[in-house]
Amino acid sequence: MKKYFKSIFLTVLLSSLTYAIDAANPPLFATVTGVAEDDVLNIRQEPDYHSLKVGSQVPDAYMAVERCVKIGGATWCKVYEVAQYLYSEDFKPGWVNARFLKPTNKGYVSIDGKRNCDYVIGCEADKCEVVVSYKADENGSAVSIKTKWVERSKLKGESHFSAMPDDEDGYCNIGQFVDDYLGKNK
Repeated sequence: MKKYFKSIFLTVLLSSLTYAIDAANPPLFATVTGVAEDDVLNIRQEPDYHSLKVGSQVPDAYMAVERCVKIGGATWCKVYEVAQYLYSEDFKPGWVNARFLKPTNKGYVSIDGKRNCDYVIGCEADKCEVVVSYKADENGSAVSIKTKWVERSKLKGESHFSAMPDDEDGYCNIGQFVDDYLGKNK
């Protein structure tokens, strides 16, 4: 009985923690939040609660955000999966209410459809700061990074695998160097 009430309390508490998502400047990525541990977030064909359910996603699932729209008092975001984060076989691209998304603007992207292991470290309004190169010391630790600002509309969220250029094998790993560098230089 205590476990039941604890679960309900946590669900109510988590669902009250919402993150503001600006439809005009959507995040590149998001994590499912405010959904009970034993429940799923429904993905809809259109940005409407009554629209056909086309898929679902589990709590804490990570996904990319294509765009968001404001409809009435709600913000809806069109989401799609990123390759290395396959949480559910039932994931189809579609629309979710933004109140169930925890936004982030950090991760791999393609720029204008070109994949080159580009890594975003943050966004401001309609532009995002993309790491285009880094220098490492003899131990492999990043000692400097070079960035450029790119319009959000030119970026598409990717994964370690899908951000890799077509003519190369493997996966991107610049993110670990960038995160280490940023952690050391806070």
